[in-house]
Amino acid sequence: MAFPAVVAGVWLYRGYRAYRGYRALQAARRLAEAAEQLAAPAAAGTAVLTANQAAEQAQEESTAEERTTSDWCATCEDPDCRNKGDQIRQRVEELQSRANDMLRDEHNLFQNHYALEDALFIDGAKIGSWVGHLMQYDAKQRNLAKLMREYDKLGCPEMAGDAAEDWATRPPPDGPATG
Repeated sequence: MAFPAVVAGVWLYRGYRAYRGYRALQAARRLAEAAEQLAAPAAAGTAVLTANQAAEQAQEESTAEERTTSDWCATCEDPDCRNKGDQIRQRVEELQSRANDMLRDEHNLFQNHYALEDALFIDGAKIGSWVGHLMQYDAKQRNLAKLMREYDKLGCPEMAGDAAEDWATRPPPDGPATG
C-alpha cells in the first residue's frame, strides 16, 4: 500500500517544484518591468537584459528540476524525506552518545557535580553537571519526537528498524554504570 503514497508524493513534489519555477519567472519579469519604468533609457536596457537573462535562467532551472524529479521511480526517496530521515538518524546517534557518556561518567559528574550550580570547569571550558546532561538528553528527545512527527506529516515511508521510536522514549541513565 506504500506505492500509491510514494507516487502521490512524487506528483505533489513535481507540482511544488514547477510552481517555484513559475514564481521565480514571475519575479524576474516584475524586476524587468520595474527596471524599464525607473531607470534611464541606457541603464534600463542593461537592467532589462539582466532581468530577462535571470528570467530565462529561472525557467531553465525549473525545467532542469522537473527533469530531475521526473527521473524518479516509485522506489526512490523524496529528498525532503531523506533530509528529515538523516536528521532523525543524527539525533538518535546523539542520544546514544550522550547516554554512553553518562554511563561512563568520565569526570565523575554524578558524585561531584550533580547540580547545575556545581558545574565542572576544566581549563576554563565548561564540562557541565549531571543535571545539565539530563536536561540536554531531554531536549534531544523532544527534538527527536518533533522530527519524527514532521517525517510522518510529509507522508514518508516507515524507517527501517525502530531505533528512533526507542530512543525518543528511552529514559536517561539513572547514574553511571557500576563495575
